[in-house]
Amino acid sequence: MAQLTADAVSMPRITGHPPSARRRIRPGIFVNARLFRLLIGVGLVCAAAWYIYLYAFNKVSIAGVVNAPLLTIVSQIDGRIHQVAAVQGEAVNTGQALAVVVNDRVDDRTVVDLGRSLDAAREKLTALHASIDDLAGLGAALARH
Repeated sequence: MAQLTADAVSMPRITGHPPSARRRIRPGIFVNARLFRLLIGVGLVCAAAWYIYLYAFNKVSIAGVVNAPLLTIVSQIDGRIHQVAAVQGEAVNTGQALAVVVNDRVDDRTVVDLGRSLDAAREKLTALHASIDDLAGLGAALARH
């Protein structure tokens, strides 16, 4: 707030509050806000760098996985090489087998489920034949009366 002062001797002038009455701004608030914004910015940049790192260096594909000095090759065919038919350095003919792959872990769940369904259907058929025989005997007994 300003005050207008006038003396009989001097010119009128506008004076403000004395410096001690002014509200002091604490620098800690601004320093903390700047520090907080800086930390948020650094965090966002680090998060972006981390996701770029994961995408660039940890590629996973069907053909292989490379994420260490050791290389693990993952094949699209399940199993292991049982017999190698071609020797390294020799010429191969078209259609010649290079290796024989054997899969010891065959997924036979579908075959087992179908076998159980077939057994259940046979039991139902046997029960239906027994029911037909009972009804045929009952029909013959009714026909005699």
